[in-house]
Amino acid sequence: FFTKESSPLTTQQKKIAGIALVMVGVVVIAYICSFKMLDRDFWWHIKAGEVMTQTKQLISIEPFAYTREGQPYLATQSWLSEVLLYAIYSVGGVNGIIIFRTLVMIGIFGLFVFLDKKRAWIYAILTAFAGNAAQGAFIERPQLFTFMLFAAFLYLAFIVLEKGLSRNRILWFIALEILWVNMHGAASFLGIVVVGLLALQHAYDIWSTKRKQTLVVWKPWIYLLGGLVGGFFLSPSGYHNVTYIFQLLNDKTIIFINEWQPRELVVYLGEVGLLWIIALVSLWKTRKNFVYCLGLLLVTGYLSRKALRHEVLFVFAAVAV
Repeated sequence: FFTKESSPLTTQQKKIAGIALVMVGVVVIAYICSFKMLDRDFWWHIKAGEVMTQTKQLISIEPFAYTREGQPYLATQSWLSEVLLYAIYSVGGVNGIIIFRTLVMIGIFGLFVFLDKKRAWIYAILTAFAGNAAQGAFIERPQLFTFMLFAAFLYLAFIVLEKGLSRNRILWFIALEILWVNMHGAASFLGIVVVGLLALQHAYDIWSTKRKQTLVVWKPWIYLLGGLVGGFFLSPSGYHNVTYIFQLLNDKTIIFINEWQPRELVVYLGEVGLLWIIALVSLWKTRKNFVYCLGLLLVTGYLSRKALRHEVLFVFAAVAV
């Protein structure tokens, strides 16, 4: 950009330019999220939230479907999300929900941008592109909270890779898992997957440095994984979060639901192909935390090819990597 006669940018000018690009990224993401509410499921979610708020207890008997009148209410997995969505809607209406959705996306990509503050301006540009790829998933549902918490797990995971597993980070992981399982039920299993990949990276690091796999080395990881598994059952759904995963994998009716179908490969690559390239090239160039990063890309990449609604998980993983 500069000839020999030109003066290089000063530190202050670089800082101002970086902040400007970050702000441009924020504006672009805000624009991407400024679409009307589209999801019809939203209305029964906030109705359920209203019922629970007014009665001050969880729904136990089916109040909506006449075909299940008097039978146990099955949709308990997202009770906390429904209460919070109702609270936001009761205060801000439709515009409040749209603003909330926008802030969620900005917050998620903001976490990834500031994993490397020195190069935040570069990642601000990347996240603007990634935000466009993720747009279709940012609808008014409990899955918004899954996106937030999945991003938080990724952020914490990279902090652990850089600085190690401390007691505070163990507590943060477990607390977020308990929150997640009450926000969106079985989706919180993704938190266990993220930490499981971290544990694999830890095992590889020990093996590659020819250290012994002693109990002392693994003690904090045992506490962490045990706490996450225990936290996974601390919700009204209890063990049904496990059975729900198996039911979903074997449910024949999902062939009639568009968001549970994968996109054609050409369309898929048009949306996230560049993210695949950037993530894999980054991993190849640095060879850094290879086991964790490659595992994360493969797991979320596989999910993204199984259903349209899971593509956003790969988008987050690719940007983080």
